[in-house]
Amino acid sequence: MFSKFILFFIFYLTVAQTFAQTCDSLGQIPTAAFPVCGSSVFHQGTIVNCNGPDIAQRVCPQGVTSSSSSWYKFTCFQTGTLGFLLSGISASDDYDWALFDVTGQSPTAIFSNSSLLVSLNIYGVDVTGGDFPNSPTGCKPGASGNVHCAGSSPGNTPFNAMPTIIIGHNYLLMVTNYSQSTAGYDLTFTGGSASIKDPNEPHMINSRAACDGTKATIKLNQKLKCNSLTANGSEFTIEPKLANVIAATGYGCG
Repeated sequence: MFSKFILFFIFYLTVAQTFAQTCDSLGQIPTAAFPVCGSSVFHQGTIVNCNGPDIAQRVCPQGVTSSSSSWYKFTCFQTGTLGFLLSGISASDDYDWALFDVTGQSPTAIFSNSSLLVSLNIYGVDVTGGDFPNSPTGCKPGASGNVHCAGSSPGNTPFNAMPTIIIGHNYLLMVTNYSQSTAGYDLTFTGGSASIKDPNEPHMINSRAACDGTKATIKLNQKLKCNSLTANGSEFTIEPKLANVIAATGYGCG
């Protein structure tokens, strides 16, 4: 009996420590947000539940947590409305989100400066009783309001109006896994008139060769998807043809 109690107590402590970890990894904090560069579907299959501070906001009576969140960053290249769809793999999962304009600000300013908040939705209902599902959510044509707080009172919905974003401004999107699901979600930027895709074609800025003459490091004018690079380096050639490119590896693709 005593030994069983000890084992249970150790297990409980282990679980508690797992869920008490601080958010500090890639994509879990504003300073390490995932870059967004177009309208592709961003599938978030790995959800890490961790602890983070509340964001600064004066619109909802309850606090808005950043715990168990994924962060996305993008720049506006054409002024217009921003639409996006956040779809949980399970319709019962509850995902909240907040959009910030962080132009000229440190990404961490969202924890202290409430004026950076552009749009917020923390709508949620209990689906166990047969209520409407929590997913999808986002900003879409025909929706209204830039703020929807917690709960499912009349007029509260999981969708906000599409906010106007401004060319040259930098934005952060926080997606919070409120129900701490492990199923994940899909995020798609669609439906708005704004553009968050860099119109400039990617090209090389500079290059330098290693001393042994077998490798070269090149720098491009924008970030590209790691999976767009083939292992044999077929996207690159050397002019004049003194040698053939036989492999290529992206920097930071881990």
